[in-house]
Amino acid sequence: MALDNYTRRQKIMITALIVVIAAMFTVTGSLTYMLGDSAKTPSKAGEMDGREYNYVEFHQRIRQGLNACTFLDYGQGQGDLKPRAIYPRVPALTTQPQDAAETPYERSLLDVWPRYQDNYVWCHLALVKRAEKAGVQRPSNQAVWSAVHALMNASAQEFDKFPIEKLYAQFQDRYGYELSSIESTLRDCLMVRSYVDSLVAGERARLADIARIAAGNNDEVKAEYLRLPVAPFLEKARAEVEREHHNARAARVANGSSLASAPAGADPCSEMYEKHRFTELNEDARFEFEIIKAEYRDLEQLVPRNEKLERLYYESMKKAGEFKADDADKKNLDARVEAEFNAIATDKRAKDAAWPGFKPEEEKALRDQLKKDLAETRSFFEVQGDIYTALRRDKAPLLAQALISTLKARLDDVREKNEKRLNATSALSEQRQRNVDTLRNQRNDLRVRFDSIVNVINGQFANVAARIPTPTGAASSDADKKAWDIKFANLIEDLVRFLDEDIAREQLSTLNSTAQRTMQDLDRTLRDKEARLEEQRSQKEIKGPDGEPLDEVQRKLEIDRLEMEIAGLKEQVALRDLLFEGKGGKQEDSVRTFVDGFKKVLVGYKLSLRGLLLGDIDARRFAFDELLVEIPTALGNKLREARDRIVSQQSVDDLDAQAALMRADLDAFRSRIKREASDTRRDLSLEKVIGDANLDVTGEAGKGLKLPAGFGSVRLLTWRDVVTDAELRWLEYVDGAKRFLEEPSYTEGSVSDVMGYPDRGLYLLRLIRKTPKYTKGEAEVTERLLTLAAQQRARQFCIQELKLIRADIIKRGWDAAVADAKKRWPMIEVLKTDWISAKVDIPDVQSESDSELLAFSSGPSTSDPDKPFMDRLKDIKPEDGVSEIVPEKFNKDPLKKPEEERWNYLLARVIDRRTVARRLSESDLEDSSFGRGPADIATERRLASSAIVMELITPKRLLEGVEIYRYPSTREQEDEKDNSAGK
Repeated sequence: MALDNYTRRQKIMITALIVVIAAMFTVTGSLTYMLGDSAKTPSKAGEMDGREYNYVEFHQRIRQGLNACTFLDYGQGQGDLKPRAIYPRVPALTTQPQDAAETPYERSLLDVWPRYQDNYVWCHLALVKRAEKAGVQRPSNQAVWSAVHALMNASAQEFDKFPIEKLYAQFQDRYGYELSSIESTLRDCLMVRSYVDSLVAGERARLADIARIAAGNNDEVKAEYLRLPVAPFLEKARAEVEREHHNARAARVANGSSLASAPAGADPCSEMYEKHRFTELNEDARFEFEIIKAEYRDLEQLVPRNEKLERLYYESMKKAGEFKADDADKKNLDARVEAEFNAIATDKRAKDAAWPGFKPEEEKALRDQLKKDLAETRSFFEVQGDIYTALRRDKAPLLAQALISTLKARLDDVREKNEKRLNATSALSEQRQRNVDTLRNQRNDLRVRFDSIVNVINGQFANVAARIPTPTGAASSDADKKAWDIKFANLIEDLVRFLDEDIAREQLSTLNSTAQRTMQDLDRTLRDKEARLEEQRSQKEIKGPDGEPLDEVQRKLEIDRLEMEIAGLKEQVALRDLLFEGKGGKQEDSVRTFVDGFKKVLVGYKLSLRGLLLGDIDARRFAFDELLVEIPTALGNKLREARDRIVSQQSVDDLDAQAALMRADLDAFRSRIKREASDTRRDLSLEKVIGDANLDVTGEAGKGLKLPAGFGSVRLLTWRDVVTDAELRWLEYVDGAKRFLEEPSYTEGSVSDVMGYPDRGLYLLRLIRKTPKYTKGEAEVTERLLTLAAQQRARQFCIQELKLIRADIIKRGWDAAVADAKKRWPMIEVLKTDWISAKVDIPDVQSESDSELLAFSSGPSTSDPDKPFMDRLKDIKPEDGVSEIVPEKFNKDPLKKPEEERWNYLLARVIDRRTVARRLSESDLEDSSFGRGPADIATERRLASSAIVMELITPKRLLEGVEIYRYPSTREQEDEKDNSAGK
């Protein structure tokens, strides 16, 4: 309000003056605060060995520089190519308990030193002083710029990196202050880094040989164990299981005949069936198949000769010290020289038919040189055959891969071609179904439109009935009667307006639009499709959605689809004309005729409603009540009658059933497309495709890939037949062969992906016939289930017996208890081991996990093959003197069927124990793929505990002998005053 009397120019000038004065006060106050003109703020931060550090130098140059250094070092990144941190780092176990670690790692000294009362700044200044005294030179500005530039770019994306020429501007933009203000501090940091590196390097050089570092000890034991097999308990277990099974069956039959209650006991067969039904109780898949072979030994003969490559191989191997002449070669030197001379002459004549031969002096010089050379090494012609053999072995896998890949590509082309044809057929069926769906939707939309008009009418009249004003009595005043008359008249006008605008104009127009299909110009769409059909017929080549030309079959199917689409559009046009105008049917059944007649009915009801505006109140009220019932009923009846007459529900249901039948056929066809497309038995000669692939790669149609006769032509094979057949057993080692032959998704006529047998060859399998595997019913596998249940029950009996023996051992000692146990069970074995450790395979012991009965899930591994046995030995309690029960399992069946498992159970005791010192091996000295190796960790542990590093990371020792006086800050001065006043 104070500036209201000023002009706009004067207001701007006054505002600018106020801003300038405020800025001056702000700057003056800041400078006063920083430079110590204020009485509350010290002008100096502190003193160190007599040198004073003012507030600005200490906080804005040194501390800000160290903080910037810390922030830059955090963006250092990972990997060998990361830029080096500015501040020195040492391997240290942190002095902060919350960050403690067992393994030392490189830590910045700024992270180790405490920040309370700027202790890290004073520690840095102490190291700067030591570095100066040691004669370490400060680096140049160029070194500072390079270090900062590298660290700023280390954490940036590739497109965000900048050249060193823009360092000052980028630093200012990123951190908000100038790099020049902290350059001197960064130079000190680099100097301290060089000084600390020299200290640590000297300490590393004094470390002892890493190979002497002990990595722990090996505990070795001798054990004695008894082994009790499960076999003696099988007969008893079988009898018990069969009795329980028959009892359960009898109880089920009695319960089904209402002769007894439901059985309480479990059926062991049912338990085994639920346990193994999805894993082991399947009927094996049966199949007949062919093998397409590309074996290396057959392809070695097809590798072409390449003398240039062979000579290069010879020269490189010769330089490596190969092909030295042995004693036999030296004894046969003259014959070798003669053979080599003849080979050279023959080679020259082969290359130049007009070659005149060697002159006498040339021949003598050549023979002398050959004699000298062949006395040391064998010649190229002598080892050429061996070189060719070696090269053939190297090139044969590449040739096999080329052959198999070419054949697979040809088969994939055939499959894709078949799939495109089947998809085109599917598109034709889809179009036929789409035509029926469209006709069905066209009729159903019109029915829905009729129903929606009925719902609108009923809703409006129900609303009006709820709004009828309360009738006036005989004693009502004229004003009340007049008010009622006005409300009643407004209600009638609302109804008339509803019938005139909402129904006659909007709803009936929408009904006409629905019947006429105005949302889609069918005539124009039909003309466009007919023009496209003529264009497709006139073209010699039609391209599919993928841009590839269609073959004749696909082209015909595409044209048929267009014709089907055009026929559907014509049916839609005919249905539209029938529904809207009655063409092809009765004129009175058209929507247009119904709408015209319906509008006349609406006019009659509008006049009836307006007739209620005058007259006796009670008579008008009675007539209005009657019309509220009559109008929606009559209009709804007319609409429903027209709906059922024009578009009957039966016509919609017939089209719906027709579309559902087409949809089911189409879904079934789609599910067969991939299976039928991948069936190479249809319209394909596999022998011809193999011949074409051989011709493309080797230039000869009959060489390379081979298709042996089909296996299992007399009977279908199972996988057990394959692994037990001498000719087919090798397929067990072909990755993916079993899965391809057994899985139901691979059907007859399918060709597998490329499969390999290491050092043997590449293969493709083709199924000729197949019966997929399925899960058998419980009744089909009763005998097998009884065997599995008896085995499990026998294992339980064996474990129970061993528990009794173990308790007796604890009570009476090993020797007495084992002697009595052998009387009851003569098949018990008592054996002793040699010195064993956790990673030594124990002879004749196949320790195995048994989580089912012993709740013991630790299984053996490659590095720890006897883990269950060793774990039980380690866990022996001194008061027991004997291990817990140790499971042992054998299964020599190639398919590892559970009924072929042979179980034993063991009890063991330690009879002797010794400790063997273990030291790092050569492999332990190498870096692992996961980071530092044991040697690095051990070295850093030694370094982390050295006197040098301990002094660097301990502020008390680092600042020992340094006099520091730190001036209190403003807050500390105020706290001191408050404390003094409180006293």
